[in-house]
Amino acid sequence: MRILAIGLIVLGMAVSIPRVQGQNNARPTIANEEDFHRAMKELSNWGRWGSDDELGAANLITPAKRKQALALPKEGLPISLAHDVVQETAADAPNILERTLGEVRPTGTTDRYQYTGTYHGVIHSHLDAVNCHVMSEGKGYNGRSMEDITAAGGCPKGNINAHKDGIVTRAILFDATRLPGKATPQGWLEPGTAIHREDL
Repeated sequence: MRILAIGLIVLGMAVSIPRVQGQNNARPTIANEEDFHRAMKELSNWGRWGSDDELGAANLITPAKRKQALALPKEGLPISLAHDVVQETAADAPNILERTLGEVRPTGTTDRYQYTGTYHGVIHSHLDAVNCHVMSEGKGYNGRSMEDITAAGGCPKGNINAHKDGIVTRAILFDATRLPGKATPQGWLEPGTAIHREDL
């Protein structure tokens, strides 16, 4: 059995990333916590598409942008992000998806999966809700309060179902562990490892 990890897009859900500027127009460096909070306010999309918006930066993916993205490929080569069902814990995956093969019969069999813990790690890919997965100063996208999220038992607005029709746009798949001198021998980046503009 294999799990297909579909990684077609990277969205700036809470903030949008401005276009790369020329060398003469360098962005201010984020060197401390004050700079970080300033950038969060300056780059925030909160309110940009109205107070009830649930899509965030995905609003920028228009039908025209989808058509443009679909016209970009020059070859029809698939790039698989699939991997075997992980059966052993790893440094960033203390919880694993336990797989048990059902009884094998002449007509076939089934697999039983059991999972407890967080989705994050090497187990499988996923897309986070724009509203409440990443919060700033106790508020989710468009200012949804911690209290609203707690009372709703999840994201009252901007949950993952906002993208139920799928997301199609131009994307770049970037594996930072392949950068020379960045990854550990085990194949991951240590917390705090800086990825610079020249790396991208």
